[in-house]
Amino acid sequence: MTKRIIAPRGKTPVTEGLAVGMKQYEVTCKACKEIMGYCWATDSTLKDWREFHFVQWESKKKWHGCLTPHISPVTEQLCLECCCGQDIRDFRANTTLPSRIISKIEKKNIVGRDFGNSDSKFLTKEIKKATISFKEQDTLKRHEQKKTK
Repeated sequence: MTKRIIAPRGKTPVTEGLAVGMKQYEVTCKACKEIMGYCWATDSTLKDWREFHFVQWESKKKWHGCLTPHISPVTEQLCLECCCGQDIRDFRANTTLPSRIISKIEKKNIVGRDFGNSDSKFLTKEIKKATISFKEQDTLKRHEQKKTK
């Protein structure tokens, strides 16, 4: 297995003093259960998200995890696309595609776009520990995989 590609760590809400009332969340794809990434927010809707660190890795056969994250130019919300095909990206401000194609994509992508709802395409789970290293996150994931086998 090759190493995972993880966005570099920068200033976090904790180091910047912005984490008052914020918790760290893990975002996973509802369809394939792959981890998309980790971010900070006050609740599971991720409306005020900060510092999204996406996770992506490649097996010998295919890519897994989050494709490039997208920030909606309309709502400034986090929009994701999983390697399995789940997609909630916002195309409303796209100027390169014909409007009928944008309408068709938006009709499909808007379903399940909001985080923290039962119909969400991506699930959010609070990470109980205030900070967790990527090494610890990998250890936790391996432990969870062993429990499900």
